[in-house]
Amino acid sequence: MLGINSKLQHNYSKIYRIVIVAITISLMVYISPSTSKFQYEFEQGFPWVHQPLYAPFSFPISKTEDQISSERNEIIGNSYLYFDVEESVADSVISAFRKKSNELFAQDSVSAEKYKSLFEAEGIELIRRLYDKGIIEDQDSLTNKSRDYIIKTIQNHTESQFEIQDFFTVTEAFDSIQSWTADIKRGKVLQITVFENLKANVVFNSRLTSEIKNQKLEALTTVYGKVNQGEKIIGKGEIITPEIYQKLNSLVALSEKQAGSNQSELFVYGGTLIFVSFATLLLILLVKSFSPYTYSETNSFTLILILFFLNYLMSNIPRVFPDIEIYILPFALFAVVLQSFFNSSLSAIIYMLMIMIATTFAPNAMEFLWIEAPVGLLAILLLKNLRKRSQLLAVILLIFLTSSVLYFGFSIIKEGNLINVKPVNFLWFATSAMLTLISIPIVYLIERIFGLISEMALLELADTNNTLLRELAQKAPGTFQHSMQVANLAEECALEIGGDALLIRTGALYHDIGKMKHPQFFIENQAGGYNPHNDLSNHESAHIIINHVLDGIEMAKRHKLPEKIIDFIRTHHGTNTTRYFYFNAKKENPDVNMEDFQYPGPLPFSKETAILMLCDGVEAAARSLPEYTAESINKLIDGIFDTILESQQLDFAPITFQNISTLKKLLQKKIMNIYHVRVAYPSS
Repeated sequence: MLGINSKLQHNYSKIYRIVIVAITISLMVYISPSTSKFQYEFEQGFPWVHQPLYAPFSFPISKTEDQISSERNEIIGNSYLYFDVEESVADSVISAFRKKSNELFAQDSVSAEKYKSLFEAEGIELIRRLYDKGIIEDQDSLTNKSRDYIIKTIQNHTESQFEIQDFFTVTEAFDSIQSWTADIKRGKVLQITVFENLKANVVFNSRLTSEIKNQKLEALTTVYGKVNQGEKIIGKGEIITPEIYQKLNSLVALSEKQAGSNQSELFVYGGTLIFVSFATLLLILLVKSFSPYTYSETNSFTLILILFFLNYLMSNIPRVFPDIEIYILPFALFAVVLQSFFNSSLSAIIYMLMIMIATTFAPNAMEFLWIEAPVGLLAILLLKNLRKRSQLLAVILLIFLTSSVLYFGFSIIKEGNLINVKPVNFLWFATSAMLTLISIPIVYLIERIFGLISEMALLELADTNNTLLRELAQKAPGTFQHSMQVANLAEECALEIGGDALLIRTGALYHDIGKMKHPQFFIENQAGGYNPHNDLSNHESAHIIINHVLDGIEMAKRHKLPEKIIDFIRTHHGTNTTRYFYFNAKKENPDVNMEDFQYPGPLPFSKETAILMLCDGVEAAARSLPEYTAESINKLIDGIFDTILESQQLDFAPITFQNISTLKKLLQKKIMNIYHVRVAYPSS
């Protein structure tokens, strides 16, 4: 049992990787489509690069969404409005008029009866004249319609066609009454009495109008024409015209539908498993080859797999929700997040693999690849040397402009003109660019969850107004100046041989914070000629000097510095010895234990930690030179480099002899510049 536990603990990292990879592959297969995809990729406006294609079966040619929408709008725009002609309205209006007339002429006299008869006769004549033409109902559906707009009427089950101007509106009816009664005695009373009883007899029939319009819409076909089995659709090298493109899309839709109903899902999932497994394993191999440290670091490895899965999940969204356009989705977000935590080369490779796997679900794979890939790669290049937050805003603008220009180019190729390029489509890329801003809170969450450090965080930590650095400047001003000088040298070295300049600068600023505990015991902080080591034994002095590493680690953890920064504190002396005190102790006792004078390590394991060890040693030693000449500086740097290499301090760091030679020359030049040493030219 103990043996099994020991093996599990020893192989924990390998077991964890296997499990997390298996989970990632399983989730990707689970969210993948269960039906097969058409075997050929194609784009409108581009040549057909495959073998000649013949119809495997007869199929109708589907109309495009734009064609169907245009025909629907045409049907809706050309549909007639139907009105019912109600014959009984005139009689009901006359009856109401007579009743009102009786109320007006209620006096029991011969003259009143005479006037009443005349009033009624004139009023009934007016009403019949109005309804002989007809009064059309005021309707919202007639708003903005011209007077010659054609409508349909139904009267006695007979359909007729009229223009709006063939009928009175209510306003026109009143105007006509006024005109006809201008010379009649009691004309005003007659006008009011007739008008207040008027009702439209041409009434809008919304139910019939909707029914007939819906019948026409239902009769609208989504196909036109037909391709017969065996008929040639396109030959190799031929340009895919809009007509051929519609034939191909029709074939794709029908093929995938038949595949979904006839084939076993097991085969589809099997093929997907092979594809997804290969892509994931390729990702792992690329990470291991380009950044062994990232591969070995559990949190970084996990983050890459999570981002890989989320990218695959995002690319599936338009398949599940067809109304969502794929270009709205912020794929460049992954480029920004990757660049925030990993080096540019690794970020670019991972992002390219992400986009390649996302093309599986893109409707126009080639177009999608050539829009999203350059956008993400440019974002990575721009963020490579992040120094200001405004750079991220510039990246957002670049994402929008680049994707828009590339889409515009593809649209011209496909359409062959500018007419069909829809400006509204550029809102896709504006939305995608704005959504990329989500990377800011995402990066923050990743830092907290995975304990990783982004370039934004490094920028904040590298600010010398940071609390811990201000404390270092106050308690150990000499050490602070030494750290600043080392940071400058290390940054230049990193830029020269391809290291992470911002990371190493930040690490260098904090590498000696442990000296704050006993600043007076370090020569750069001593003033007035007094050296407290004179009152201590060699063992005690070595113990204090060595402990500045452990003290620094403790301080860094207390201030919650990221592990990547603490690594610089741990490794900047490696397993070197405090040579001065060791040799003094050895003079007193030849059998002294060297381990008592040795730093605890570990050894530098990255290019950046190796550079810091070299720069720290050179800068500290250069301060103790009695005189500064080209010869003395070169000799000093050669000696420090030789000592570090001979003691095998850089054996675990991915740094080459060519890198070391380059660093040696650069440091010689920089130290000479710092101490204003003239280069010794050979005499002629």
